[in-house]
Formats: sequence, structure tokens, C-alpha cells
Amino acid sequence: MDLTGPSPLALLDEAGTAFVNRIVAAARGYLGAYVSFLTEVVGNEKVIRYVDGPADAFGLPVGARFVLEDSYCHRVLQGTIPEAIYDVRHDARALAIPLTQVLGIEAYMGVQVSAPGGRALGTLCCVNFDGDPSRRERDLGFMHFLAGLVGAQLEDALHGIERRRERHDAVQAVLDAGGPRMVFQPIVSPATAELVGAEALARFDAPTHRGPDVWFREAWDVGLGVELELAAVRNALPALAQLPPHAFLSINASPCTIADPRFIDAIVGVASERIVVEITEHAVVEDYAPLVDAVARVRRAGVRIAIDDVGAGYASLRHVLWVAPDIVKLDMSLTRGIDVDPVKQALASGLMAFAARTQFMVVAEGVETAAEADALREVGVRFGQGYLFARPGPLLH
Repeated sequence: MDLTGPSPLALLDEAGTAFVNRIVAAARGYLGAYVSFLTEVVGNEKVIRYVDGPADAFGLPVGARFVLEDSYCHRVLQGTIPEAIYDVRHDARALAIPLTQVLGIEAYMGVQVSAPGGRALGTLCCVNFDGDPSRRERDLGFMHFLAGLVGAQLEDALHGIERRRERHDAVQAVLDAGGPRMVFQPIVSPATAELVGAEALARFDAPTHRGPDVWFREAWDVGLGVELELAAVRNALPALAQLPPHAFLSINASPCTIADPRFIDAIVGVASERIVVEITEHAVVEDYAPLVDAVARVRRAGVRIAIDDVGAGYASLRHVLWVAPDIVKLDMSLTRGIDVDPVKQALASGLMAFAARTQFMVVAEGVETAAEADALREVGVRFGQGYLFARPGPLLH
């Protein structure tokens, strides 16, 4: 990732850009200036990056370029003219600058804006205002304060870019090493102790305290989400050979990963009728058509579909309605303490009635106590997963 592009201002996201625009507007408002703007020195030119006021009429639109040697900006940075000139007519140095006549500059105030690292980026300027020279110190103090805020915003942006690069490199290192290590948690029938399947769960051995959920979230943030999920899927599939022939292997994948052609390629020909794909997307899906199409392609390969974390929020329930899964997994927030919570019992009972009509299998996640297992069985849940039965770990031969 290149952090040394031509403009540090390019590091700013939408919120950062809006913030700098407000700073430029604040400068204009404070001085009552006709126009205010932020310049950047690029090579031998001064480039207008941000403007507040009738810039086009004044000849200072965003993107306008001027010869640096002929600009106020250059002379301020060089220290050859003062930062504040309240009446250009009485300053011979300002009158000698070509832009004074070209732009009709009558009063000028400009202060240095520093890029990350301390080098001069350009200037924050105001032109043509009715100012009182006796307020020079206070006016310049406020302008320097505003310029400092711009510099701080750039520092924050650079820090964010560096942090993003660190996360990218960490995820890439996991991928280069072959992807995450996989552990497996059994899915059983509590009534018979029969193993019906196992969920593959990713683990990361890097020297960090981040959990798997953080690793995957950061992978998505840096554009490597699909790659990391595919690596986990590929590392999980060999476990099918270690499971009893009647047991399924449950693997996690987001809608984007399911839609990726590499996902189908990974599971085709690998006893796909024994694979269950758990859709793990927690955010609301705005357009279900791509997800429904992707699920249909996966199902044609013989794979079953599960919806994870049902009962935890609105998103998972929408997934159930749109995808019509083969398996629904009750979130541990619904399972935990269900033996002493009538509301949870009623909700689970309602989901079981829905399951009976739509003919999908229900698995309760996060079962930790025998009392919870008994309460779930009373409302009709036949399959469970959790510490009561086994913690995630390697499959036993």
C-alpha cells in the first residue's frame, strides 16, 4: 500500500474531507473574508484544494494551479512577506506579486499547514476582509489554531492508513502461512448422544490477543475477507474424512464468499452432500437477489444451507425468510439460561412451530448446562452444540 502519494490530503476519507471544509469555512467566517481556501505546494505549483466563498468569481476554484514563485503562499512559507496584510496598498512586497492585480487582492492572511512529519504542505488563506491590524496577534493565533486542526486531521488519517496496512499485513501473513488452523465442535442429539455433525471453527496462532471474530472483521476491513474465509473452508474440508459417514461438516461463509466462484470450486467433488454452509453475515442485506442466486448454485452442488445466530437480531430472521434454510441455529443468547426464562422458552417454542411447518432442522448453540438441554428438549429442539457436549478442538480418529 503506497502511503507516499502526491497529496497527503488524498488520505482523507469523506468525514475527514468534510472536516477540512468546515475548517476553511471557519476561517472565512471568523475574518468575514470574501473567500478562504487551502493550498498545497506541488512541485513548482500552488494548487487550490479547498475553497469557501465565491471562488469561481474570484479566480480560485478547486484545482486551480498557479506558479509557485508568483504566489503569496510561497512567500509566506519562505518568510519574505508577513502572514497578515490588512491593506495590500501599503505593502510594496505584496504589490509586487503578480497575483495581487490578477485576483484583485486587497487584504490577505495566510498561515502554514503542516503535513504529517512536519513538512510544509501549503497554506490556509483568507482574502479581502475588513480587519483591524490591532487584532493581528489574535487573528493569526486563531488561523494557526485552524491550520493545526488540519494537520492533526492528516496525522489521524495517516495513522489510520498505517494501522490498516498493519492489519492487512497480519492477515496476509496468515494466508501466506496456509490460512487459519481449524478446530471442530460436535453437534449432537442430546437424547441419544449421537454425533450428527461438527462445525469447523477458525483459530489464529499469531502472537496476539485478538479473537477469530476480530481477525475476520479486520480481514473484511482490509479487503481480504473472502480470501480468509476461503482459506478456512479449504482447511476445514479434509475433516470430512474423519467424521462418521452419516455426519455432516458445517463451514462458515458470508454471502460474498458464497457468491465467489472459488467457493463452489472448493466444495465440488468433496462429498458436498455432507457439507452444510452456515451463512454468517450479521448486517442487514439490502439486496437479497445475489444471495438467493448464490445459495441456489450451492444447493445444486448438493450442499445444505444453515442460518447462524437466529434469535440474535433482525438480520438473521430476514435470512431465514429469504433463503429458506435447511438448518437454523439458535443463537447462544437465546439458549443461555432458557431453563429459567419463560420469554426465551416462548420464543424458542415459536421458532420450533415455524420449523415444523417449513421443515428445517434446528440446532441450539451455546448449550452449557443439562438444565438448558432439558428445557430445549421440552420445546422440541432435538440437536445441540456447546460446552456441555464438547469444546472446540481437533477431531478424534
